Amino acid sequence: MVSDREVEAVVSEVGRRALITPSLVAVRVFGEAITFGDLDRSIREYTIVMEARGLSPHAAFFAALLHCAPSLASVIDGKSCERVLDDVVTWIGRGIDTGPAQGLRAVG
Repeated sequence: MVSDREVEAVVSEVGRRALITPSLVAVRVFGEAITFGDLDRSIREYTIVMEARGLSPHAAFFAALLHCAPSLASVIDGKSCERVLDDVVTWIGRGIDTGPAQGLRAVG
């Protein structure tokens, strides 16, 4: 499982990239393209909800990802969902010094 530090770095990167290139695809998950703009907007909206319920920014990121890629719901069966979410964090964070950088090429 990715660390909170890695998720925070990716959330920051998504926000930065959304300002510069909001329509650029951040990641493709099971055929669904998620742009930096859509993911950033969704993360910000879910952060409000999660904070109000005492949940972490980590939860907001994963809720936003599921919102942007509804097909993920069809693969959720415990470990496979965790792996997909970890792969997405790895992919988006591949160029971040403080984040994961394992060279993932595609998800799904």
